Amino acid sequence: MKIVTLLLFFALCFPQIHFAQETDNDSEIILNNMDMQIRLSDAINNMYNFNFIQAETEFQQLAVEYPEHPIAYFLLGLSTWWQILPNLSDETKDELLLNYMNTSIEKAEILFTQNESNMEAAFFLAASYGFKGRLYGERRKYLKAVGMAKKALKYYEVGAEQSYLSPEFLLGKGLFNYYMPYIRDKYPLLKPFLSSKGDMQVGLESLVTVSNNAFYTRTEAQYYLTQIYARDAKTYKKAYEKSRYLHMTFPNNSYFHQSFMIMCYGTAKFSEALEKADKLIENYNNQSFGYGKNYARRAYFIAGTILYKTKREPEKAKPYFEQSVKLAEELGKRDQNYYYQSLVYLGNMAEEDGDEKLAKEYYKKLKKDSKRKSDYKKQAKEYLKDL
Repeated sequence: MKIVTLLLFFALCFPQIHFAQETDNDSEIILNNMDMQIRLSDAINNMYNFNFIQAETEFQQLAVEYPEHPIAYFLLGLSTWWQILPNLSDETKDELLLNYMNTSIEKAEILFTQNESNMEAAFFLAASYGFKGRLYGERRKYLKAVGMAKKALKYYEVGAEQSYLSPEFLLGKGLFNYYMPYIRDKYPLLKPFLSSKGDMQVGLESLVTVSNNAFYTRTEAQYYLTQIYARDAKTYKKAYEKSRYLHMTFPNNSYFHQSFMIMCYGTAKFSEALEKADKLIENYNNQSFGYGKNYARRAYFIAGTILYKTKREPEKAKPYFEQSVKLAEELGKRDQNYYYQSLVYLGNMAEEDGDEKLAKEYYKKLKKDSKRKSDYKKQAKEYLKDL
């Protein structure tokens, strides 16, 4: 159940940190200062490029200079999230992320209590609760996740009807509108928490505006547009273009790297896909940050498939498939299509080499590990019958 996808409505999860409304609050002066925008832009770019030490040094300095403002703690939490994302099975940084978001909430609550029209405070509350909910969802703590989403939604709705929102806030509005119809249809039990039906077209238009015009949240909008475009064959080329931009802009970001590799493969740009797969494998072997076994198993499969099916070089392809299978087994991901298809190809290559004994081993493994009544199980039975 992809509850993590829906709980946060994605609109609640990211830094909504520029609001076009004047107040007497020092926090607004901080965020509307052009020098501060440039300063934070450099740090945020470092964060997305996985230069976390440089980014967090800046965020920590910001916390020293503005100790009562939530922004530094939220950005430190966001940085921690991007360190978690490439390897979601690693829970060692969970407590750190929650602590940063709790501090952000504490700071923002004080500002909001002093002035309930302080939209910036409301946005930080929504975003911080949203990230806590997202993490709880990933950890299958669904009741906690729903509770965080409900709190986040409360603060999001404080400013949802404002008409003078900057492109930064449109990110939240766009994601909220785009995903709300899906959430209401897919998960009717959450309807009591939802006060809006959303509008996917309005949401998509808002995200495009953010990706073209926003200062802080442009990368987040492009990140989600890539995912949205990739769901539809008609817009897959746009997904490739967005993904390519993100990878080229942030080449050290392993998430963007593996996403672009998959987009290249999906758009039949096989030479480019093979190049990106081999580079990802190189980074994995060099133990570069964020390049774990999960991304590597995908890269091995894609490279192997291109070598075997496109370039017709089975001897070169074979070790790639073997590594993909090995990593899938080490990760406990025997229920993944990359794993199944790797076994099919390895069995096929063994048959082509006249090694029926080895071919049977691969097909038996496929039969054992594939899901009941799946096409792969039927395929394995047919292969074994033919042998």
